[in-house]
Amino acid sequence: TDASGNASTAVAFGNTSGNVIVTAQVSGVTTPAVFNLTATAGAAASLVIVSGNNQAGTAGLALAAPLVVRATDQYGNAVTGATVDWTTSAGALSGSAQEVTTATGTASIALELPAVAGPVTTTATLHGTATTAVFTETAM
Repeated sequence: TDASGNASTAVAFGNTSGNVIVTAQVSGVTTPAVFNLTATAGAAASLVIVSGNNQAGTAGLALAAPLVVRATDQYGNAVTGATVDWTTSAGALSGSAQEVTTATGTASIALELPAVAGPVTTTATLHGTATTAVFTETAM
């Protein structure tokens, strides 16, 4: 401790987001000082397909499952509040073509297949970047 009785230390967070508990214990004192800290994810650096890729469905109808991506930082931590832009080569996207990731880092959209059979590519792009995740679906 210093002349005023204060002590300090630095805490370096690792690569994983989440709660961190730091406890300070003084010899002879029964109650420690407990500090609850939160390490948050960094900026979104990538998009990962979670589900919905490689579906096939009836032309002109919606796919059975939504297309879902997760935004992650450089260490793979889920990023909340990242904006994802959706585009498709055919058919129609249901909902907003721009989604904000949830607390789990996910964004999703539904796709109605085009009336003509064939492949459909839907792209999720991390807003303002060239970072993408590409879904390939088939209208039958």
